[in-house]
Amino acid sequence: MFAILVVTFGLSHAMPGGPFDTSGNRRQPAHIRAQLEQRFGLNKPVFFNLPSDGAGSEIAQGQTVSVKGHSDTGFETRVFDEPKNAGIKLYGEYKLIDNGANNCVGQRVEPGWALISRRERCIVLGGDQSNIRTEVREGWVIDPLDSQFWQYMSNVVRLDFGPSLAENFVRQNKQVTDIIKDRVPVSMQLGIFSTFVGFLLGIPLGVIAAVYHNTLVDYSATFFAVFGQSVPAIVLGPILIIIFAVNLKLVPVADPLIWKQDNPLDPNFINATLLDGDFDAYFSQLFNYAKALALPVLTIGTGMSAGIARLTRATLLQVLSEDYIRTARSKGLKERRVLYIHALKNALIPVVTAVGPLLAGIVSGSFVIELIFSIPGMGATFIDAVQGRDYTTIMGVTIFFSTILILGNLLVDILYTWLDPRIRFD
Repeated sequence: MFAILVVTFGLSHAMPGGPFDTSGNRRQPAHIRAQLEQRFGLNKPVFFNLPSDGAGSEIAQGQTVSVKGHSDTGFETRVFDEPKNAGIKLYGEYKLIDNGANNCVGQRVEPGWALISRRERCIVLGGDQSNIRTEVREGWVIDPLDSQFWQYMSNVVRLDFGPSLAENFVRQNKQVTDIIKDRVPVSMQLGIFSTFVGFLLGIPLGVIAAVYHNTLVDYSATFFAVFGQSVPAIVLGPILIIIFAVNLKLVPVADPLIWKQDNPLDPNFINATLLDGDFDAYFSQLFNYAKALALPVLTIGTGMSAGIARLTRATLLQVLSEDYIRTARSKGLKERRVLYIHALKNALIPVVTAVGPLLAGIVSGSFVIELIFSIPGMGATFIDAVQGRDYTTIMGVTIFFSTILILGNLLVDILYTWLDPRIRFD
């Protein structure tokens, strides 16, 4: 997890541009961009704060910066002189330089670098751009670690993923945690049904192909599996839209509003309709919900089932050639019992390996599919965050995906011991 955080943080900050470079279609004024970067700590070095880097450094004095003055003076440009006793130290005490603003946003930390320092800091408590609530706090700081990454790590340890840096969300002080809570249920619905379709189609198809090895049934199943894995979702999705939505008009092309309405799987909606006898409202919403899910689930599930079918076929063929299968048949057991009781359980061990990544897919859905079908899930959120250089959202979503993937791989190890007791004893 730590390696994922380091690599993702470095790559996201290495991208050209920043979250506050533009406002709509216009370039953000330099003084506003500087204030927003200072407010969210983006004026600090990325990984390590050296004596020659960023605020609180030896070169910070003499810089020309734009700061916000009183409400009647607007923005002004000031040059901060080098304060007394600034320099490279083992220990230092540094105060905020007051610029006369109504709050501490826009004030600068006195330059000077120390291995350990005690500094006054401006803490943003909330509010929006027109009314920012702040507080001046004093605390101990290790200047080499006074950087964006280590500050973010200290917040993550407290399960604080920070506010989103997207333009619309900055005005609302929208937290990354709230964004994930809003989008995860949508992606989970898409992922759960897609995974169900993938296993429902893939395992029986692989079993049939293995049982009827080197026959027309096997060749047909293998063709479907190869076709399903060869055609990417970005191609299969529009094809299904053209056939079932445009030509046959059986389902909507894309219905983003369905995800903002009452979910028929929500217990509150079930209580308000089914339990109150309003069956028409419930089944009408359930029908619209099923139509909106049909094409994206089929697109993801088809590709998923193809890989599962090929893996099931290959492992089952290997198991059917084992000695204990020959022994079971020689004892007179029915072929169905040999296949489903003795062979299939052991053949599913390699298939279970795919459960870990698929579990991450359950909650993440599909980035491309969510864009094609206008589904407001985690995939669309991540792509929007990358395009807008929303560093905190990129990191928050990556941490969430990585946690699910790690837990999924742990679940795979547990399932191994259930499928094969020999692994448990080893």
